[in-house]
Amino acid sequence: MKYEYILIFLGMSMILFTLRRSLKNNNNFSSQVSQKSHTEESLGKMLQEINEFAEDMVGEIDDRSKNLELLLTQATEKEKALHALIERTNEMVENIEQENIMNFEPCLPVFEENLSQDHRYQAVYQLAQEGLDLTHIAKTLQMGQGEVKLILDLKDVQMKH
Repeated sequence: MKYEYILIFLGMSMILFTLRRSLKNNNNFSSQVSQKSHTEESLGKMLQEINEFAEDMVGEIDDRSKNLELLLTQATEKEKALHALIERTNEMVENIEQENIMNFEPCLPVFEENLSQDHRYQAVYQLAQEGLDLTHIAKTLQMGQGEVKLILDLKDVQMKH
């Protein structure tokens, strides 16, 4: 009988040991399940944050794209306006040149004749006094620009002395 108690005791001990071991394994399993669930939650939060960040970035890119399109439209409009102003300025310059040439056309036969040096100098002085530049004076009198400049410079030197 003594041995029966010992065997019963040993059997009960083995059962308790097995139950205890299985409980430990269950605890490890439940902690692994808990960790897995915690990891899934963390990954879900991270994924949600990444999606929110991506949406913010897409919104920022859309805003900047709209601003760039607006700036491009404004630049195109200003370019068109600038081209129109350049065209208008060129037309005005051509009109002024035509008017200056027309104003002096009646004088051309006089200048084309073989004038004495004194008359040529007087013509240069007169046209310069009327505001024509060297190029226009030279064309009108059929003289070189250097010659016109020299005549005007000599007059300035004579005036100073």
